[in-house]
Amino acid sequence: MEIKNIELIREISLALFNDHQQKNGVFKIFPFSPEYTLPDGMVEGSNEHLIFITLTVSIDYMRDAEKLWEQSRDAWLNFETRWIFDPKQVIERKIESLISLFKSIRDRRPIKDAEIWFTICNKLLEFNGDVYSLLEKLKFDAVKISDYIDEDKKDFPYLSGFKIKPLWLRMINDTAGIKLNRIEEIPIPIDVHTARMTLRLVFDEDFDGVITQQLRERIQTAWKLILKDTQIYPIQLDQPLWLLGKYKLLERFMNEHNCRIVEQK
Repeated sequence: MEIKNIELIREISLALFNDHQQKNGVFKIFPFSPEYTLPDGMVEGSNEHLIFITLTVSIDYMRDAEKLWEQSRDAWLNFETRWIFDPKQVIERKIESLISLFKSIRDRRPIKDAEIWFTICNKLLEFNGDVYSLLEKLKFDAVKISDYIDEDKKDFPYLSGFKIKPLWLRMINDTAGIKLNRIEEIPIPIDVHTARMTLRLVFDEDFDGVITQQLRERIQTAWKLILKDTQIYPIQLDQPLWLLGKYKLLERFMNEHNCRIVEQK
């Protein structure tokens, strides 16, 4: 694949990543990602932290992420509800107890979320209820971890999803600080916002609203080439690209960096 002005696009991509990380420019109005706020007393990178991330992100679908992570933080801080972050206790108390608790904390989808949570906890018992042991078994290799989750989707509902799985891997690497090998090989997830922004930024093309497999592979290959030999990897651009597209901020961002771009459509 040939990408015109790849050096310029690489510079723009690094600026995009840095602005998002530091909440500069167009990203000033957005709060830091909610998963970065740990409950008081939780140690970053601990197995408690990994469990907290894994179970919470598994139900982060079609909902307010801020409220979801606040709900999880409150549950962990309350000693009467903290047991939901212990896979062994979750299985011992059975799913009915989990559903009741989810209802009591006014979870948005208590039955469905409890089923997802319970299923993943049950699978984690194969690793002594320890996410770190799962990562260690797979040699902290992001590609092997990704493949493992894909091959066993029924035991990792929603966590195996095309959006949630890369988000989870990024959280393990960036939020928990458990550095994963080959994480740069995990392709960026593609939705309408990342597709539209990539086509405008990289190829100076309009998006027709249809995401084909061919388009998905074209975009993922492009970001892999653009970010090669940089300090960032494709899935780290997922959220900033999504925000640019969702809130139509591309033109403002480009103006802030004195870059010319065709008017955003």
